[in-house]
Amino acid sequence: MAATDVTSKMAEVKLDGDAFAAAVAEHKPYYGKRIELFEQYQAKAKAEIEKAKADAVAITVTMPDGAQKKAVKGVTTPLDVAKEISSSLAKKVVVADVDGRAWDLLRPLEGDCALKLFSFDEPEGKDVSGALRDLQPTYPTLALQRQLAALAASCCV
Repeated sequence: MAATDVTSKMAEVKLDGDAFAAAVAEHKPYYGKRIELFEQYQAKAKAEIEKAKADAVAITVTMPDGAQKKAVKGVTTPLDVAKEISSSLAKKVVVADVDGRAWDLLRPLEGDCALKLFSFDEPEGKDVSGALRDLQPTYPTLALQRQLAALAASCCV
């Protein structure tokens, strides 16, 4: 569906306050289940990070220029590495490449790796949609992908 089709379809869906409240009330059990499921995934992910912090397994992250950064397996994210390099880089970076694979900036690193960081000014950064498609689903990204799919479906029906 083209963007103009989506825009025109969304314009057709105008709800007054009462209709909107009724629609929300009708779907409240579904929303409650979704929130509960997300909270379970979030708790599991937080527990995994806490365990990784306690284990404190050191890893080495190799940057494109050959510089090596120390990190903690299962804790350090590409965004953490970007912040260590510079705050301006951390603000500009939109996606990472870990050992040749697209990587979410908030997904913890799993071991020694080669890391590349891309801003939106670079072709790899502009192709974020392709990068997101290639990401392995992690708990937060899987939940986000499902929520975005549900939102798109509700807008475009």
